[in-house]
Amino acid sequence: MAFNESFFNEIYSKVKDNDRGYLSVMRMADHPRLRYRVFGALARNGIRLEPHFSLPYTVLGASIARVKLTEDGELSLGRALRLAFGENKAEDPSVQTRLRRITACESSQELCQILPSFLRLIESRLENRHLCYRKLYELILLFDFDLQRGRSLIVQGFYNQDAPEQNMPASGGESAHD
Repeated sequence: MAFNESFFNEIYSKVKDNDRGYLSVMRMADHPRLRYRVFGALARNGIRLEPHFSLPYTVLGASIARVKLTEDGELSLGRALRLAFGENKAEDPSVQTRLRRITACESSQELCQILPSFLRLIESRLENRHLCYRKLYELILLFDFDLQRGRSLIVQGFYNQDAPEQNMPASGGESAHD
């Protein structure tokens, strides 16, 4: 499943326009009982509504709306977690437990279920630096067709060893979603 740029551009545009109604609905899109409220935005942008296809978009869309981003950020998930926990707390047992929890996921669906709490933590602790949602979307998909690689990208990012851009899967690549 290819990255749907138009969906994210719509959210960025609504942030620029300060469309409070749209953004308040989008902020709640990562809640399972309220996800249906953004089906119009998903369908309008050609995203299938079945959870396997729509869940990554609703989770990431909610985060973008909460942070009120007008363009994509630059941080990988691992790097953002490291910065959120603090550079000198990487070996803290509670931090290690959280890192293990996110890397223990077995599929994109499981990752999307636990990701909102991690995204909220990142959002609350990092004000001037933001996630690269394109990379994060591709990482989510990676959990369905190269689980070990997905896990290693998170850990490498956390320990300041972000993989070069060319090592990320192509956004148009085949996955279990197709």
